[in-house]
Amino acid sequence: GSEMCIRDSCWTEGIFYLEPLPFDELMRRFERAYNVHVEIERTTLPKVKIRSGKVRIADGVDYALQVLQQVSDFEYERDERNNRIVIH
Repeated sequence: GSEMCIRDSCWTEGIFYLEPLPFDELMRRFERAYNVHVEIERTTLPKVKIRSGKVRIADGVDYALQVLQQVSDFEYERDERNNRIVIH
């Protein structure tokens, strides 16, 4: 795939870009790319200490969240039945 796409729309090529965005904005992109609902249940947003990174969407949302956990400070749980992810 070409890297020429606008970053936000690159997920259509199967690549999800991790960028230094506000955490809630990153989660909105997770929702679109992985077709899940993300709920942030904490008073402060996790800081994301990353310049750039990318993961293959085919590797799944858990993998992407685990990569993100290495550069951020949050826990999450997955509610498979309701297709949602809760961020703590």
